[in-house]
This record gives sequence, C-alpha cells and structure tokens, in this order.
Amino acid sequence: MISLFALLAAGLSALVLFFAFLSGQADRFLPASDFTADPRLQASIACTLKDMSRAGPIDDAWYAELESHELADGSLSPVLLERAADGNENAQLMVAFFYLGDLGRPDLYPEGISWLQSAAQAGSPLAANELGRAYSIGDFGLQSDRELAIYWLLRGQERGDRMASYNLAELHRTWTLAAPFSSGPFARDAYFDALLASASNCYPEALHILANELEKGISVTRDSQSAANLRYRVTDHQNRS
Repeated sequence: MISLFALLAAGLSALVLFFAFLSGQADRFLPASDFTADPRLQASIACTLKDMSRAGPIDDAWYAELESHELADGSLSPVLLERAADGNENAQLMVAFFYLGDLGRPDLYPEGISWLQSAAQAGSPLAANELGRAYSIGDFGLQSDRELAIYWLLRGQERGDRMASYNLAELHRTWTLAAPFSSGPFARDAYFDALLASASNCYPEALHILANELEKGISVTRDSQSAANLRYRVTDHQNRS
C-alpha cells in the first residue's frame, strides 16, 4: 500500500520538475550525457595563449584587399565582381561583406545575402557561419529561422570554423532557455557538443563558457581547478588583445 508520505513526496518532485521547466532550468534535473571522457574536453583545457590567438580566416590583410577593390564612387571594382561571378568563394565573401557592411543601405542586404549564400554553398566556412548567425537572430532583413540557422552553422562547424561551433552552442543554449518544454537533455547535449567543438579549437569565448560548466559540474565532472586555470588564461588573452 502506498503511504501518504510517498504520494506527497512524488507530488512534490513533480512540482519541482514543473517549475524547473518554467524557469528554463530543466537541465539541472533531467539527465544529460556525460562528456567527461570526451577527448575534446582535455584538448580544451590544454589550450594555450598562442592557440587562442590563432588568426581567423579574416585578418587585416583580407580587409586591406577588400578595401583595395572599393572605388572612389563607393562601388566595387569590376575585377572583384567578375571573380565572384566566376565562382571564387573568397571573392563572393568579399562582395557579401561589402554589401552587408557599414554602407548603411538595407536595400542592398538582399544582394549581400545572395552573395553570402553563394559563398556558403561554394564551401566557405565563414560564409556558412555568417549565414547561420543571420538566420539565428533575424539579421540583414532575414526572418529568424532556427532550422536554417542550425543547418548553416553545422556546415560551418563541419568545415572547421570555431565561431560557427560557438554560435551553434549559443543557439542551442538560448533555445533550451526559451522553450524548456520542447528541449531538455537532448538540447543540452547538442549545446555541449557544439561548445566542445569550439572550445577544443581554442576559441576564447567558448573556453570562458566551458570554465563555467566545469565549475557547475553539469555534463562534465566538476573540476574547479581546471575552471580557474581556463579563466586565468582567457583573461590573460583578452588583456593582451
């Protein structure tokens, strides 16, 4: 015979879980995968300042080249446009950044997005990341679309873009908080998988968040020492940048 105390305890547990869902904190109560043995965790913890400072696909030289194609009347050189039309993904990315940049011309966004899509489809990981990020927040006149955002951010991650992995992790994290009833442990696993993909490539922002996760001990065994060491190196990197 079930005792009254057992019924009360079961009811109390159900209420705790219910309010956890409402507050977006269900991941603290629902089981999620344990990533402690994932080799990417140790690779992340071992990241050095030099690793964090690794130059991305776009650097000062890239921007200097783009500026060299900007004409006095504010248009782009026919040479760059011709290269883009011929399928050169770097040229397509430059044209996209030109139209989506600081021109203050929303009427040019559709053309910029078209070139960004061309570059992403041609294999540019940065273009895939930028397109995914734009879909995730509804930027450059696009409607926010979670499925398209995940699709393009995954393409960027598969091509080795650590920013794409970070943005994918953030998308899963914010989705878990915004829609706790339809997320739970699976969304947290997707979040942590993407976080490790970015952190193991030594992306500073991802390492900072990973330090917080190591401190909390959710999805990984709690490791306050490694968390403190990561925070120290990330802060050192930021102070040197």
